[in-house]
Amino acid sequence: MPTGAVYPNGYASGHVDPVTHVVIMLLSSWFRAIEDGSVVHRMPDWDYERPGGKTLWTEEQLDALFTAIDEDVTKEVRTAPGMKMQATDGPGFCRMDLPQRLALAQQLEQVLEGKTL
Repeated sequence: MPTGAVYPNGYASGHVDPVTHVVIMLLSSWFRAIEDGSVVHRMPDWDYERPGGKTLWTEEQLDALFTAIDEDVTKEVRTAPGMKMQATDGPGFCRMDLPQRLALAQQLEQVLEGKTL
């Protein structure tokens, strides 16, 4: 689609919808925390209740979620124009400890449910 064109979702080319933007910013913040070591201080809300009465995540579900996110981010960076990514296994979300993976899953779910963080 040519530059300046409008996609079916109503957003101009080169721009993402607001929810996607928030997700990208959230993942970027967590990636910086992994890099600087402060991620260990990010803890889940132990009283968190999933919307719609959904059951709590299992460790296997969290593993699958963050493995998929790592793979997707790696693919996006490798294929982005002007980006050259060396061999890597992704941003490392899947290597975070369980409490941190749970905390990020809670935050992602809140964004996708339309709640502010």
